[in-house]
Amino acid sequence: MSEVFILHLDNADEDLYTKILKAINESGHSLQRISARSDMPLQFEDLKILPDRHQVFQSDREVVLTCPECGEETKGDQCDKCLHVPTAEELIGGNCIVCGSKTVEKDNKILYLKLPAFQKQIEEHTKEVNSGWRINARNETDKYLKQGLVERAVSRDLIWGVEIPVDGYNDKRMYVWIDAVLGYVTDTMKVCEDRGWNWEEFWKEGYDTKIYMCHG
Repeated sequence: MSEVFILHLDNADEDLYTKILKAINESGHSLQRISARSDMPLQFEDLKILPDRHQVFQSDREVVLTCPECGEETKGDQCDKCLHVPTAEELIGGNCIVCGSKTVEKDNKILYLKLPAFQKQIEEHTKEVNSGWRINARNETDKYLKQGLVERAVSRDLIWGVEIPVDGYNDKRMYVWIDAVLGYVTDTMKVCEDRGWNWEEFWKEGYDTKIYMCHG
């Protein structure tokens, strides 16, 4: 048994991320649109307080609001108490976590993953493999499947991170949820390359392999 610690900071990682996202886009599994219904459709009203910061779209995590489900104060990405994920509409009127100014809605061009297209496939796969999952993992997965999978934004308005390899999105960056997930695969590729193994044996169907993921 051996341990490998990898930081996703070099160009090789970014090349793999962009290659995979480009393949997703070219396969027709992504969607481009102008939208105010996204994970971050917000700008702040008072641009005089922090003009450099507030001239751009802000992260949901930079918004604080009262959770519409449990009533606790929470950041906009997820309520720490009840785990509710606020919708774009619920973020409107929240406050900037830095200066306290109110948020307003603005249109933004966003690249989405067509996750609903995989609903049936994910449901069938989950039934086959979830017997060995922890109870909370099964419950969370069942919750999202029962709600119905929704399109998920894969682009963000940031100045750092992995560039989006799609025309018209070159000034945007890859959402961390997708490059972090891809990191599991790209890390396997790098380890297998160093040791002369075939990375596909760990990730593709047809091989008797178990993968354990530990989240801190």
